[in-house]
Amino acid sequence: LNTPKPLLRVNDSCLLDYLLERIAATGIEEVFINAHHLASRLQAHVGDGRTWGLSVRWFLEETLLGTGGALLNMLPAIGDSSCMVLSSDIWSDYPLERLVRLDDISGMHLMMVPNPPFHPQGDFSFDPPDSTHGRLQDRILHPSYNYGGYAVVNPDLIGRQQGVEFSLRRLMTMALKEKNCTGELWRGGWFNVGTREELDRLRHSLAAERP
Repeated sequence: LNTPKPLLRVNDSCLLDYLLERIAATGIEEVFINAHHLASRLQAHVGDGRTWGLSVRWFLEETLLGTGGALLNMLPAIGDSSCMVLSSDIWSDYPLERLVRLDDISGMHLMMVPNPPFHPQGDFSFDPPDSTHGRLQDRILHPSYNYGGYAVVNPDLIGRQQGVEFSLRRLMTMALKEKNCTGELWRGGWFNVGTREELDRLRHSLAAERP
């Protein structure tokens, strides 16, 4: 009720601090942050991003747009270059440098993870199914994997959408239909902080790694 999820603390920092530090480490300089719930608290914490050596531009939603709608709202600022889309309630040690190298994709590229307990059926399968990277297809019986909250999106895919509010899934569906959606499976650290239990699990995991 009082804290936006990206500002939940994990050990000595918060989820958003960790993500911004890792973005800055890739050499990226410009970051767009989309905010709705308790947006003023997020703005007060991050400001213009100079603490991380970044230039942060804010996009505030008066009503929820969904991730896809938020990207469409940002499109004039995004321009012609592909953009990374990162969920700030995800903690992962996935190397973001891999996504930075994909700035010339023509569709979408998704970080995939093994299916978590709360989504055991998964989202997509690889094509062919025994792959762990490359083109994705609609989920088949086995194996399937879960979208991990990190992606690269070509702005042309965003610009062809209609409406105001829609999810990122609509972009994925279009890219899949056009056989222009790729991915890679990440088996490293990954936590979707959507419950108090998952937050505690992340805290315990990181505490166990300390010397």
